Amino acid sequence: ECFCFPTYTNGKTDGDLISNVVITSTTLSNNTGIVPENPSYTYFSGLPNLTATLQIGYVYDLNVTVGTYQQQNVAAWIDYNDDTEFSPEERVGYSLAEIGSNETGVFPINIDCLAPAGVHRMRIRDVWNTDATTIDPCANYGYGETEDYDVTIVAPTGCQAPFALTTGGMNSTSAELLWTAGCNQSTWDVHLTSP
Repeated sequence: ECFCFPTYTNGKTDGDLISNVVITSTTLSNNTGIVPENPSYTYFSGLPNLTATLQIGYVYDLNVTVGTYQQQNVAAWIDYNDDTEFSPEERVGYSLAEIGSNETGVFPINIDCLAPAGVHRMRIRDVWNTDATTIDPCANYGYGETEDYDVTIVAPTGCQAPFALTTGGMNSTSAELLWTAGCNQSTWDVHLTSP
């Protein structure tokens, strides 16, 4: 295996760690606890709760619970092309705000419309006091933890629904309906009912 080995100067020793990872509506649910002992990098595989099946073009909620130290930030990548590198365009999501001690950060991960089907490596990286948008999948940091998983990308089944549904410009007679389209969506049926 030629994936880069993510390093930390201190790692998990002060409670800067990942204690639980869940991808909503998948089998991935890995509770590793809050013991502040290294190693700070682990590749999890081999059990149903250590993997997920993800459909192309869908958005999933990644739930990452951190340890006892605050100011945690998280980013995630999927090596779609299996070249053992997590390139910038393979970043699928990141925490939108710092995660406090023993709290769970929930953020969307977007599965690319052009993602090839098959098994691919996913990396989740927690770094203390570093903006999530700048986290590198391989660089050395002071405190934190990295976990790798295998995920299976599959073609979407059924009719894909748009996501991020919102309304805007509401008044007593009208409202603007807004959403984000999934892969290859170009027309929609909109059904309205009385309140």
